[in-house]
Amino acid sequence: YTSEVSTVLMNYRWYLLQTLKDDWIGFGVVNCLVVLSWAARVGLFGYLLFVEILPRSSEYVAAKQVLTFVCMVGGHFAIGVLSLYWLHVMCRGGVKSLFVFQKVSEKDQGAVFEFGNDIGRPKKQL
Repeated sequence: YTSEVSTVLMNYRWYLLQTLKDDWIGFGVVNCLVVLSWAARVGLFGYLLFVEILPRSSEYVAAKQVLTFVCMVGGHFAIGVLSLYWLHVMCRGGVKSLFVFQKVSEKDQGAVFEFGNDIGRPKKQL
């Protein structure tokens, strides 16, 4: 459950993106905390996979719990890789985008909601 601390911060960041009108120092603080917690999440899943789960493979085989072992390895690997990807996406805009809030106008956002707009992904050109 420790890895879900970053989710609370990410949800608050999304709320700020939706409600802020101007730059606010708290936005930069929240963004920094999100990036730090997301990096810790990547590290945590790597640690759990390579230090806690994989070395115990023989115990799972002896207990005839191979499916459990495979699900744990697959799950931790998938969540770790996805977390690494989202960390990369969050940091793609550089340091300035982490500290400075820039309100996206509704005309730039388009009529259709896209999650990518909230995380700073470049828009697709039609």
